[in-house]
Amino acid sequence: MTCAKITIPLAAAGQVSVKSPGCENRIRVTIGKRRTEPKRDTPSSARKAAECPGIVTLYADGACSGNPGYGGWSAILTFEDGSRLELAGGEEKTTNNRMELTAVIQGLHLLMTPHEVHIYSDSQYVVKTMTENWNRNKNLELWSELDNLAAFHKLHFHWVRGHSGDPFNERCDAMAKVEIAKLIERKLDHPKGNATASAG
Repeated sequence: MTCAKITIPLAAAGQVSVKSPGCENRIRVTIGKRRTEPKRDTPSSARKAAECPGIVTLYADGACSGNPGYGGWSAILTFEDGSRLELAGGEEKTTNNRMELTAVIQGLHLLMTPHEVHIYSDSQYVVKTMTENWNRNKNLELWSELDNLAAFHKLHFHWVRGHSGDPFNERCDAMAKVEIAKLIERKLDHPKGNATASAG
C-alpha cells in the first residue's frame, strides 16, 4: 500500500507530517527554537477520524511558569468512535494566554477535513473572546490563526472551571505542566546551549 504524506502548517513554527490511515504510526514534528517537541498519541482509528467529517470534542489548556516565562500547552481530541488523540508542547518566553490559544490552535490543526468541534477551555480569555467579542489587543497573529480555523470548522466554545475535577481538563493541565518542567530541566542541564538558541 502506498502511503500519502499530509503536511499541516503549525502556528508560529514548524510543521507536522502525518501519514494517512493504514500506514504505520508516524508523526514527525519540525519545531522552531525554544519549543519542546509535541507529544502525540495517535492510534490508527484517531488518525482516520481526523480525516473524516464528524463531531469532535477538544479539551485544551495552557500553563506558564512566570508571565512571561516557560509555557506549556496541551490538547485532547475525542472522536465519535471513541478514539482519542493527545498532544502537548512548550515554549520559552511566553505567556499563559498565548499557551491557552496555542493549545486550541494546535488541536484544530490536526483535523484535516472540516469538523464540528466542541472546544472546552478553562480560559475565559479564549472562550469569551470567541463568543462575546472581547477586545483583541494582544496576540493578534494567534487570533488570526484561530479565525482561519473557525472559518474551516464549525466551532463551539465552552468554558469549564479549572481544577474542578473535570478529568479531561485535569489531564490537560498536568500535560501542560510536564512540558514546562521539560523546558526548565533542559535549561538547567544546558544553560549555555539554551542561551545561544534563544539569541536567534
